[in-house]
Amino acid sequence: MDVTTWPETVDLGWNKLAGLPMLAEAGASSERQERGLIDAINSIASQENPIEVRSAGSVLKNVVGAGKREGMSALGKEPYTDVEIYLGDGTVLNISAKGDSAPSLAGGGLRALNLLLPNIVKDFLEKARDELVAQGKQKGDLGVGDVYGQISDADALVALRGNEDMGGPIDYMYQGPMDVTSEVGDGFVQISGKMSTIEEYADGHDLYLRARKRRNDQPFDPDLTDRAGLPAIFGRSPSKGDSNRRIVVSERVPSNALVVKI
Repeated sequence: MDVTTWPETVDLGWNKLAGLPMLAEAGASSERQERGLIDAINSIASQENPIEVRSAGSVLKNVVGAGKREGMSALGKEPYTDVEIYLGDGTVLNISAKGDSAPSLAGGGLRALNLLLPNIVKDFLEKARDELVAQGKQKGDLGVGDVYGQISDADALVALRGNEDMGGPIDYMYQGPMDVTSEVGDGFVQISGKMSTIEEYADGHDLYLRARKRRNDQPFDPDLTDRAGLPAIFGRSPSKGDSNRRIVVSERVPSNALVVKI
């Protein structure tokens, strides 16, 4: 068998977050992974030579090529789909490519999440505030930690799949190292990493919303709301003046964290 390791190339010119080295590096790594996956498939696949793409998970049959999903989604964000895989019958499979421990939610962030699952952020923040009050937390209390909201399995599948406006829907998740390796055989290419249907991936991964402080010295404030009228959770930082919270999506939760179900 021919074993190929696709070389590391870092070109930050495509990254629109220039000036933010950590984000740029992560973006370059993702681009490297996507190009490695595409090149591994296109090294032998063609209309005249359909192949199997084998991985540690699913096997894709009748593959005639692969390409990068270009441009932005209809929301003006990075599309959910990273790589398109083309089948001999004209079917296009949408692939989201992830690192071994990358966050699950694709492009679009909270705007996309609210479009897919209306009011999920509102539900989370209201439950988080109410639970903190029920635990005896009072306005001005310091040391209140970040709060997590566990997304139901059904809603997690919706969030991970996405839709056309977000550059989806996703058919498969590819998860593996940033440097893709491949082994070419008679009528197939074996790629490093694992290809999973979106249903399989969602079944094996929990998703959480996380309300996190902007500054460590922000106090709890059950009365403060943001411009949308949603609970801010955290009040003004005495050192920097920041208030409100950030909301991110996470797959992991500290053992001592407060988790509410949404």
